[in-house]
Amino acid sequence: FKDLNQNRQIRSYPLSTEFVFENIFATYQGDKRALGPEDLRLVSNVFRPFPNIEQMVFDAGQELKDRFREILISNSFE
Repeated sequence: FKDLNQNRQIRSYPLSTEFVFENIFATYQGDKRALGPEDLRLVSNVFRPFPNIEQMVFDAGQELKDRFREILISNSFE
């Protein structure tokens, strides 16, 4: 935040984001009855391809906007 009248910085906040893609799934061969609850959950998941650059940039932009909005709201009453 900057005081434009006095041309000085009042406060600054770090603003960053990172993209983590995680796709956990499993397949099995044999008797499905031998699988436990966690195994069944993993088997019900499917392979998802790695997101393209455009999607990752969009998601990171959304996250930055949300964080920036939080900073503005938390400082609007000071």
